[in-house]
Amino acid sequence: MERLPARRDFLRISAAGALGALFPALAPAASAPAAAALHLVQPNFFSLHMVWPTRRPYAENFPTVPVGAWRAILPELHWFSLEPRKGEWKFDKLDIAMRLMESRGVDVLLTLGQTPAWASSNPTKKGAYVFGQDAPPRSLADWENYVRTVAQRYRGRIRNYELWNEPTVREVDGDRADFSAGQLVELGQAAHRILREIDPQARLTTPSMVGGEKGAERMEAYLAAGGNRCADIVSFHYYGLPEQIPQYHAALLKVMARHGLAHLPMWNTEFGFLIADPTSPNTFPLGGGSFSRVLPEQEAAAWLARSLIIAASLGIERFYWFMWDGKNVGLTTYVGHRINAAGVAYGTVARWLTGRQIGQVQRAGNVASCTLAEHGTSIGQLAWTHDYKTVRWPVPKSWNAVTIETLDGQRQKTPSTGEIELSASPVLIRSSS
Repeated sequence: MERLPARRDFLRISAAGALGALFPALAPAASAPAAAALHLVQPNFFSLHMVWPTRRPYAENFPTVPVGAWRAILPELHWFSLEPRKGEWKFDKLDIAMRLMESRGVDVLLTLGQTPAWASSNPTKKGAYVFGQDAPPRSLADWENYVRTVAQRYRGRIRNYELWNEPTVREVDGDRADFSAGQLVELGQAAHRILREIDPQARLTTPSMVGGEKGAERMEAYLAAGGNRCADIVSFHYYGLPEQIPQYHAALLKVMARHGLAHLPMWNTEFGFLIADPTSPNTFPLGGGSFSRVLPEQEAAAWLARSLIIAASLGIERFYWFMWDGKNVGLTTYVGHRINAAGVAYGTVARWLTGRQIGQVQRAGNVASCTLAEHGTSIGQLAWTHDYKTVRWPVPKSWNAVTIETLDGQRQKTPSTGEIELSASPVLIRSSS
């Protein structure tokens, strides 16, 4: 994506403040969590955004890291591009991307929405790409025809659809919002009905709300207005520091429980940071929270790894990283597509977690850790310092540590002293079991 989407409502707090506020709530240290607290990490947990699937060269820059799913939300795939004039359809870009993803066995999540000006209820309002795109459609019939046309064309090929990307909601955001909760629900109910009529196996997510705890308030408004009756998956953008994910997740769980949706899968369909890129010197801070500064490669790798590990430990089923190849946020350089340290870390964490079970993150002093298991039996621990400091740390003897693996994939035997250098960059401490 050439342009970053607008980030809203980031908490403007320091890293130290966030850590102090959040980590005391984590469970006390223990040798291993209860079996019920283990979450199996499926391959689709490691999902990505990508710029190039609709643009030449189509397959040259396919990720060299595991990718279970792709979120199709490029501007050329929005409603305003698929149907630029009423009844005139342009599916060439999405067709190209679908063929590529199918050839690689990658699941596709298509985000619905972004109204063409001809269909918009506010066609003179400037959007990121075209006028009127953020407003609801003037006619529900136009929306229904759009959803039906897309669903019929990709029946059996696209099984997961997202209702809308990061809408503002009048009940929470006031008059500046583009939607009322009721307007979003009307779109959701129509889309859900049409998708099920055309493909009974198709699933619809909630709108992907953003904004931390304010995002949870937006989700509350949507579900309370009837959105709980047309959702198969809850979609949320947990943007923030890695250590803020549990806070936002807890707020979202409460909202889901109030509306009878505690059983639904939870997907983080967009998350990332600004990452330094020597081929793209115009990187710049975008605001507060996780976008308040540009992260050097190694620091970005540590932030990425903690984000993935923490999210997996909470049972979040999918985590769509923003993004593989985007300018200023990529896991590769923008020019040349050289994988950076964060991209290497992404592949390492995917290798550590995929097909395994992860326990709850626990804290002992300034160290955070969680169990990694296979078939319910611990094979090691993931550990890092939660206060961002580097320390000499004695590995607990009860862990039976044999080797230490770092995010760059390097392994070494546990020192005879039993002490290792531990930092904010997670390591895998494998046990003799």
